Amino acid sequence: YDLYGLEEKSDDDHELVSRIESVLSEVGEKPVIKDCCRIGLKREKSVRHVRFFLNSSAHVIQVLKNARKLRNVDGYGSIYICPDRSPEERKAYNTLVEDLKQKQDIECVS
Repeated sequence: YDLYGLEEKSDDDHELVSRIESVLSEVGEKPVIKDCCRIGLKREKSVRHVRFFLNSSAHVIQVLKNARKLRNVDGYGSIYICPDRSPEERKAYNTLVEDLKQKQDIECVS
């Protein structure tokens, strides 16, 4: 998974794991996190996203299903959970989204 919008408070891995666990608990899940890290170079005015891995595929499915609940929780409205996709998967996903937008535009005009 990729987690976007989680502020960078320190470089401590244990603190990062506990913050990820608190976000996941807000969506009703308490999975075991196998590994996590920040992606990219640290910059002053930007927040790097977090890539994390869970130990169970069942938790993976449940977290994705419930990720939208974060929008309604105070303090978590700007945090998003997305599946980790390869460049080919991202390209295919973006193509699907563009096709959907075009179809919606055509229906709105009709």
